[in-house]
Amino acid sequence: MSLTSEIAEQPKVVRRLLEEGWPDAKALGRALGRIEHVTLVARGSSDNAATYGKYMFESVAAIVTALAAPSLVTRYDAAPAFGRGAVIGISQSGASPDVAAVVREGRRAGAVTIALTNSPRSRLARTAEHVFALRAGRERAVAATKTYTATCVALALLAAATAEARGRSALSLAGLPEAVDEAVAMSSDAARLARRIGRADAVVVLAAARDAGLASVLTRRDRG
Repeated sequence: MSLTSEIAEQPKVVRRLLEEGWPDAKALGRALGRIEHVTLVARGSSDNAATYGKYMFESVAAIVTALAAPSLVTRYDAAPAFGRGAVIGISQSGASPDVAAVVREGRRAGAVTIALTNSPRSRLARTAEHVFALRAGRERAVAATKTYTATCVALALLAAATAEARGRSALSLAGLPEAVDEAVAMSSDAARLARRIGRADAVVVLAAARDAGLASVLTRRDRG
């Protein structure tokens, strides 16, 4: 399966996650509604999604959220105090030993632990107390596409459910599948722009706040 075909699957993936994932998100939101802080741990493209998740949890659910430095656990044996919080490990494959190690330490400390993964039988899933499956189907292309999008949607769902559990106005994701449909339908425009970008000596991607993680993803894709 090609990269473009997996990009084309994204509207279907988003619809499925919104329909099937909301009950799971609500259940997890009740647990997250009682915690004091959130730690997100990820590597690679998932780390960029975690940047988006930080903004969502803080702006929607009003919970202080940090991005983990896994080496504090795996190399320096200096884990932060995860107690009274939640540790959410993000990995589409669920195979990252660093991510699993931080989640394991969080669980040992009594934190609510969640595996956000496309592989519900993975190492990460076995390590966490709870699993939120991305339901994106197998991703064969090296560059993450539908799993990255699904991760961002899952983080938005968790933030919305947590906000609801804390008595705050929940984020509405109504219309999101249609917006993704429209974006995917612009493939011809994207191809035209890609030809122009391909002739450039350098590309600068500017973004801020919630879009900062996406900018990092774009710079990863444009290398070489």
